[in-house]
Amino acid sequence: VWEKVGDFSKFNNDQQFPIVGNGPFVITDYKVDQYIKLKPNKTFWRGAPKFDELVFKYYKDGDAAVAALQKGEVSFVPNLTPAQAAALKTQKDIKVNDAPGRRFYALATNPGARAKDGRTFGNGHPALLDPAVRKALFLSVDRAALVDKVFQGHAVEGEGYIPPRFGSYSWKPGPEQKRAYDPVAADKLLFAAGYKKNGEGKRLGKDGKPLNFRILCHATDPNDKAVGKYLQEWWGALGIGLTVECLDSVSDPWVKGDYDLAFDGWSVNPDPDYVLSIHTCGTLPATPKDTGATDNFICDKEFDELYAQQAVEYDTAKRADLVKRMQSRLYDTGYMNIMAYPNALEAYRTDQIASITTMPEAAGNLWGQDGYWSWWSAVPAAAPGSGDGSGSSSTGVWIGVGAAAVVAAGGLLLLRMRRRATADDRE
Repeated sequence: VWEKVGDFSKFNNDQQFPIVGNGPFVITDYKVDQYIKLKPNKTFWRGAPKFDELVFKYYKDGDAAVAALQKGEVSFVPNLTPAQAAALKTQKDIKVNDAPGRRFYALATNPGARAKDGRTFGNGHPALLDPAVRKALFLSVDRAALVDKVFQGHAVEGEGYIPPRFGSYSWKPGPEQKRAYDPVAADKLLFAAGYKKNGEGKRLGKDGKPLNFRILCHATDPNDKAVGKYLQEWWGALGIGLTVECLDSVSDPWVKGDYDLAFDGWSVNPDPDYVLSIHTCGTLPATPKDTGATDNFICDKEFDELYAQQAVEYDTAKRADLVKRMQSRLYDTGYMNIMAYPNALEAYRTDQIASITTMPEAAGNLWGQDGYWSWWSAVPAAAPGSGDGSGSSSTGVWIGVGAAAVVAAGGLLLLRMRRRATADDRE
């Protein structure tokens, strides 16, 4: 594919789509911010998929994708809001999947952006380098209220870095370590650390100026905006100001270290190595002008030592213990505040998809799986009036899926599947 390429830095690999690999689908065409088309790999070793085509179509508005699902124009939509899921549950021929998610939803604090060469950069607020300030902010986040009010019960209160779904690696802080919601304790902690209030009730930094923080918000994520309002209220009670900066893309200021806090979230794999690795010193950018693999510029010697140990530990119980100790360390440093584990909220049309496999099969998700099971396993619903029960039809099917998991863009994508007319079409 690349043997005739001279300069890889200028090669987009977007002019042809040869079959490279052995997955169940092969890309055939795409247009940026419009669609991605795939066809089934008919020689896939486990058997060809049962649909003729997948078309991911880009949408900036999730409500538009949901409306298309209700009209039968699409067959699947993930990343639903609780309100959307509630409305779809009453719709005919639509099934809502509400399962424990594989993601965490967190607050990330700028620990002082720096590069491997030792140079610092960015404009993170220096007060957030004080553990007392970070702990006070932790104590002033009511996670239970966020699960109830923002996620409307479709989430689990956050604690460790690994969601409860991954039981052997999941971690909970002990009673003495846990930072439960306690704004009174937060106020006392700040006062004892030298952060007093002025006559107007504003909390003052060590420089005598009022503490005002910024938080990066994804403009396309309604959860960020809703949680931002709660944080403004809770931290405002401490005398701390908060500006919620909602952007279509937060990547540029994040990479430059130009933020104080940010809404953060990752999908965790069955093996948590990757999401742990992004907080190691080795993922920092080489210089301030480079881009590293770090999530949040965290570089902690104790965390790195534990990461190195778990990477070579083959005893599963011992490795799980090391992973839990790593989460404990992240929790204690206070640079990551895991607020919730959102459920996987998604829906599909049962008159277009007869069956589809979740991961895990019992109470699992459909979109964003670790593998190809969902769309490879999907069986078309029988054509109305066919009566053959074969799940065969030539009717077009559209499926809406989350954009961020396919391309680096906000909003939603749609996936179209044209079902097979007969078994002979598989040849």
